[in-house]
Amino acid sequence: MSEVHNAERVSDGRPVIVKLRYQDFRSECRSLHHNQMSGVPVYLGHEELIQKDEHFRYLPDGYLNALVMDKVPGEPVTYLRLTATEADLIKNQLARMFDKMRRKAYDVGAPNTEHVFFDREAQQTYASVAA
Repeated sequence: MSEVHNAERVSDGRPVIVKLRYQDFRSECRSLHHNQMSGVPVYLGHEELIQKDEHFRYLPDGYLNALVMDKVPGEPVTYLRLTATEADLIKNQLARMFDKMRRKAYDVGAPNTEHVFFDREAQQTYASVAA
């Protein structure tokens, strides 16, 4: 999340713009690690990298936060032709899952259907959302 503010430089009164970027990567990782639950990817680890050598591609000397989680089974629901029964099952499972997530301090926000997976064989819904 970032914010842009109009400001004035103290030394000479020159108008400037200040951009603030908020980042809580470590908190997100701790939350994922301590709040594992059914239906979401399993947290495996994280690394905070300085972008140099092999990691310089996007912003040299900037920071790159990498979060690694298990891949969930199934296919994104956007790829599947669902029966009415499957669609109802997915809706019910998601409602229960999001209710549990909110109680465990996950930031569910506005989940995108591309992050919802359905395993037809197991009849199980999964969501890859941030904590």
